[in-house]
Amino acid sequence: MKKGEPALLAKVNETLLAMDKAGEINQIWDKWLGPSTEFKMTRTDKVAPLSQLKFTPLP
Repeated sequence: MKKGEPALLAKVNETLLAMDKAGEINQIWDKWLGPSTEFKMTRTDKVAPLSQLKFTPLP
């Protein structure tokens, strides 16, 4: 997402938080990456506002 898009950023954060609270992210995770898949991964991270995440810009 492009910098300087506060309305879009707020909507993305709101949507991800709502999906996490409703359990939708866990369902998607389990379907594609969870214990019953070949990847056998467990989701331990929780949704955080994108502004709290640290990214290294690509060159």
